[in-house]
Amino acid sequence: MQIRRAELSDVSQMVALIEEMRRQYQAFQPIFWRKAENSAAITDSFFRMMVSDASWFVFAAVDGKTLEGFISAREVPVPPVYVLDGPTVVVDDFAVHNGRNWESIGRQLLDHFMGFAQKQHWRQIIVVAADLDASKSAMLRAAGLTIASNWWTMTLPERS
Repeated sequence: MQIRRAELSDVSQMVALIEEMRRQYQAFQPIFWRKAENSAAITDSFFRMMVSDASWFVFAAVDGKTLEGFISAREVPVPPVYVLDGPTVVVDDFAVHNGRNWESIGRQLLDHFMGFAQKQHWRQIIVVAADLDASKSAMLRAAGLTIASNWWTMTLPERS
């Protein structure tokens, strides 16, 4: 398996992986993670922009012509009310094939990305994961990441 910068030719497989993950996340929390019917088309456009934009950092794990996983991130400013010795990078779209390969492919992608992040002199990495995504969470914990925040949600009743 090779980990390299994602290319436009990877986008369709990236969309398929994230759609698979969205279906899983929707089962975990059907309100917050409810997938839009046109999410694949929207994501295709967004991923094409992301892969082409130098301010995004997108890496793909490929085995031959098969994309096994990908990780995408962007540097974000540290809120001025907090002190950190350098920039923060947020990893949001991070998926692996079948969601069962977090300990292998996911960890390789994360390790590769963290090595890249250190070369960029980023001081903090934030990775988004669903609360019930036990496999991804276990991999993140094993990699030394800790939970900094949780988002709590509920559906509000309609006003009459």
